[in-house]
Amino acid sequence: MKKPRSDMASAGAVQTDDGQLPSWANSRERYGSVARALHWSIAVLFLVCYVAVYYRHWFTLPKTPANWIALQTHLVAGVTVAALVVARVFWFFRSIQPDDPPAPVSSTSHRTACMARCTCS
Repeated sequence: MKKPRSDMASAGAVQTDDGQLPSWANSRERYGSVARALHWSIAVLFLVCYVAVYYRHWFTLPKTPANWIALQTHLVAGVTVAALVVARVFWFFRSIQPDDPPAPVSSTSHRTACMARCTCS
């Protein structure tokens, strides 16, 4: 078994013979499938929480089955979001993070940034 390189390995991922990491592992170029799945799962469930609580507030009467179902949906999705956030934080500290892409610098964006900082020369 190959020893993972510290600058490329993610959460115990081992490089293949051609130097590539498995698709689930983060690399210096992009996030792996685990990080993306956690990110989008959290985003969707957060939206479910938001919709459920406002559906309950605006469209149901107190002490009706629809109100109870909306509350339970909100609570279950919220607890799931909390668990996934813990998993995402764990994954963040166990894996490398992609480098920031180089920003294109045009004269317009440079001028705008200078004006925002009031440092144009």
